[in-house]
Amino acid sequence: MNYGDMNAISIPVEAGYDTVGSTHYFIIPDSNDGNLIPNLKSSSNVNTPGRWAFSANLGIVQFSEIFYPVGLAVGDVQTFTTSANDESYASVNLASPFVYFGHTYNLIYVNYYGVLSFYQPIPEEISYNIPTYGSVDVIAPLWADLDDYGLTAFYYHEYTSGNVLTRATEDIKRYYPGLSFNATWVFVATWDFVYTWDQNTFLHHSAPSISFQAVLISDGVSSFILMNYGDMSVIGIPLVAGYDTVGSTHYFVIPGSNNGYLIPNLKYSSNVNAPGRWAFYANQSIVQFSEIFYPVGLAAGDAQTVVGGTDDYVPVNLASPFLYFGRPYSLIYVNNNGLLSFSRPIPEAHPFTFPSGGEDLIAALWTELDDYGYGEFYYHEYTSGNVLTRATEDIRHHYPGLSFNATWVFVATWDYVETWDLNTFLYHSGLSISFQAVLISDGVYSFILMNYGDMSTIVYPTEAGYDTVGSTHYYVIPMSNNPNLIPNLKFTSNVNTQGRWAFSANRENVVGLQMQVTSLLDLTDSGNLAFVMQKLKDELVNRGMPSDLQVTPRRVQKTP
Repeated sequence: MNYGDMNAISIPVEAGYDTVGSTHYFIIPDSNDGNLIPNLKSSSNVNTPGRWAFSANLGIVQFSEIFYPVGLAVGDVQTFTTSANDESYASVNLASPFVYFGHTYNLIYVNYYGVLSFYQPIPEEISYNIPTYGSVDVIAPLWADLDDYGLTAFYYHEYTSGNVLTRATEDIKRYYPGLSFNATWVFVATWDFVYTWDQNTFLHHSAPSISFQAVLISDGVSSFILMNYGDMSVIGIPLVAGYDTVGSTHYFVIPGSNNGYLIPNLKYSSNVNAPGRWAFYANQSIVQFSEIFYPVGLAAGDAQTVVGGTDDYVPVNLASPFLYFGRPYSLIYVNNNGLLSFSRPIPEAHPFTFPSGGEDLIAALWTELDDYGYGEFYYHEYTSGNVLTRATEDIRHHYPGLSFNATWVFVATWDYVETWDLNTFLYHSGLSISFQAVLISDGVYSFILMNYGDMSTIVYPTEAGYDTVGSTHYYVIPMSNNPNLIPNLKFTSNVNTQGRWAFSANRENVVGLQMQVTSLLDLTDSGNLAFVMQKLKDELVNRGMPSDLQVTPRRVQKTP
C-alpha cells in the first residue's frame, strides 16, 4: 500500500485489510483518524516511508525469522500443557545473575501465560495491568490468561557461549549504536499457543495461533530485553505486553497490546525498525537527560527556571534571528508547558489541536506540566563552540547531501518529576518527564530537533509537533495526543535515532540534485523533469519537510 499526498479528512477513514471471518486482518496505526491521515506518507512497516507491505498467504509459519533458536533440537527445555486450568511455570536457576533495573537475580520464573517473573511465580488471579505498582519485577511479552485460549508449549534456554551470544551482541550494537557491548549471557523464553484442544491440530499449527518470545541479554553490567512476535491471532481475553518493576518505578506498555483485536499488529510493530521486535534497556541507573540530548544544566551555562505549580514562561531576546517557515523572529517565549511560542507567551493553556491555524508554535510536548509535579526548564543560545559543531553533524546526518554549517543553536529543555517533594525531584526518585527542543540555523536554513528522555504517562491532554500561521505547515507526532502513550516517545523517531524527531522549518528549499542521464535532452523533456521533481519532493517530505512542499527547478546544468 503506497501513500503519496495525504491531506487531513473529516469523514470516517480506515486503511488495512480484512478476510472472511476476520481470520486475518490488519489496521494501519492511526489510519482511522482523519486528522492523522497526512502521517501515512511518512509511516511504514518496511522502512520505506509511505509504503506498507503484507504477506497475503494462508500458510502459517510457526516461528518468525526474527526469533532466536527455538525447540528441542536446539537444546531448549520444553513444557507442554493440555488443560484449561494448567497454571504451569518453571523455576530456573541461572548460571549467571541477571541485573534488572538494579535488582540482581539468580532465579527466574517462566510462567505459562507469557510472563517472566523474578521474585515469585505469577498466579493467574493477578490483574493484567501495567503499571501494577506491585512487589514483583516482571517481563511480559504477552501477559494473558492463555490457558483458556488453547494448547501450548513453552520453551527456555540459557546461553553462556556460542553463536547465540554473537547474534545478541550484533543485535544490541545495531539497536544501540555507539555502545561498546559484548554479550556474555542470554536467556531465551518462547511461548507457542494454538487455538485448539486437539494435539494433532496443535502440532501442525492448523488453527489460529500465537507465538512470541522474550530474550534477556547481558554483558554482566548492562541488561537488555528483546520481545519478538510471530503468528498473532486475535484474542478475546484481557492482556497486555511490556515490562514492570517493583513499585512501577520503570514500566512500559507496547501500544495496542491491551486490545485483543489489535494483537495481530504486534507482528508488524517495532521500536527498533525491525517488524515484530521491541527492544528495551533494563538498567537501574536513571539518566536524567538522554544521551541524545544537547548539553543541559547550570554546568553547561543554561539559564534555569524552577517551577512549582505555577504557570511560568521566559521571554528570550535572540542574538540572531531565527527563520521559522520564512518568518524571522528575534524573540522567543519558553513556556513551562513544553511549548515554544513567538508572538506571545502561552504558559497555561491546554494544547490546541494541530492544525490550529492561529500562530507559529513549536510543541516538543505541550501539556499541563505545572500540574504534573515539581520541575524546571532550561534554555541556552549558542553562536559558537562545540554545540554548533554537533548541530552541523546532526543535520548533515539526518539530511545527507545538504551543505550545511550551523551558525546558531537554541536549546530548550524541560524536566519534571511527579512529586511536590524537592528531595524526590533532585534525585529523580519518582516518575519523570524530560524532553528537549533544539532550534538550528545557518542563517538561511532552519531545522528543529525534538529529543525525548524519561517519559511517564500523564492524565492531561498532550500534543507534540509544530504549527504555523494559517497552518500552512504543521505536523503532529503520531500518538503524541494520547497521554497513555507518551512513554513511547522515548523509542520513536522519524530519523532512525530513538527518541529524536527532526524537521525542516523552511518555507522555500533550494537543493541540488546529482543524477546520471543518457543525454541532457532527458531533463529538458517536461515529462521527465516533472517525474524527477516529484521524486525529489517525496524524498524531502520523507525527511521531515512539510507535505505541501513545492519543488521547482531553478536550472539544469551539465557538469563533467
